[in-house]
Amino acid sequence: MATNTKDKNLIDTPTLKIEKNVVRYIDAFIEISNISQVTVAPVPKDTFPVWSIILIVIGIIVGSMGFGSMVAFLFIGIGAAVIIYWYIKNNDTGNRLNIFTNAGTVVSFYGKDKKFLTEVMEVLIYCANNSFGKQIIINMKDGQITNSPIILGDHNTVK
Repeated sequence: MATNTKDKNLIDTPTLKIEKNVVRYIDAFIEISNISQVTVAPVPKDTFPVWSIILIVIGIIVGSMGFGSMVAFLFIGIGAAVIIYWYIKNNDTGNRLNIFTNAGTVVSFYGKDKKFLTEVMEVLIYCANNSFGKQIIINMKDGQITNSPIILGDHNTVK
């Protein structure tokens, strides 16, 4: 199970399978009748590393005082690299489908596309209100729902 290091409850699974009253993923499941709420929200971004600005300022001070241009360059370079890494990491963090259970636990599934996760939420709502005889397979990586009871596409698959 691959998870985001920042949020250990964010599950990055290739598929979800819904059959009767159960949502299965990796090696666990959630009973649909035990779900109290489902939401789609963006994955929280990391906080800005303020210490990287401090490194850059120290590098500028060291460089302007003549203590050594190599040391100044090192401080400025490390500070800038940390800021660039933070920006790239937070540029497109994706979204998550949050499933809240009656027991108070929250299980979050990672997904890039908010529209697709909203469609998954609609399928869960349908399954909570109706019985559906076929197994629904939700491909989280490719953004496809096979045997969807509410969204008809090519061969009953949403792409």
